[in-house]
Amino acid sequence: MWLQTDPRNLERYERDVRKYGIYGVFELPEGVTVRHHDRQWIESLLHGYELLALDEVEVQTMNGNPTSAFQWFGRKV
Repeated sequence: MWLQTDPRNLERYERDVRKYGIYGVFELPEGVTVRHHDRQWIESLLHGYELLALDEVEVQTMNGNPTSAFQWFGRKV
């Protein structure tokens, strides 16, 4: 999932950035640690791959909240 821009997620990112040292990592009350990703971080991970398709989709989280996600399809250059 991409970094989100809604107040609920922004609060969680800010709350847990000091604990994890990465903006976008946060804990859920259920004890799960989650990471939402910055677009530039994903691009840096995929250096050396050819982008074939990037689908950006709206999905629901496991708690039923709407969120922006992505599916990246590529091939090694």
